[in-house]
Amino acid sequence: MGAIANAAGVGMVAGGPNEENARAFMDWVLEEENQLAFVGESLELPINPELDPPYEEAVRFDELKIQDMPLRELGNYFEDTRMLIEDSGLDLDLR
Repeated sequence: MGAIANAAGVGMVAGGPNEENARAFMDWVLEEENQLAFVGESLELPINPELDPPYEEAVRFDELKIQDMPLRELGNYFEDTRMLIEDSGLDLDLR
């Protein structure tokens, strides 16, 4: 069906007491070395398209395909999904 992409983020609170430290932290987090170390530990993908994931099984973020189906329509296919799971022999209670 596709992949779900959840972006981890960092930001600053307007008027926060440590603007200089916040900027320094964000700059540090966004350095290539730190981005690759983080995604390597968590098996996530770097969102920066200039960086390759540090593990061979990964697909680059820009290679993911967008599913052309509104989320509200997914419920229309639940019955087929449930039957497929049950027919595969998995013991799941999906009622």
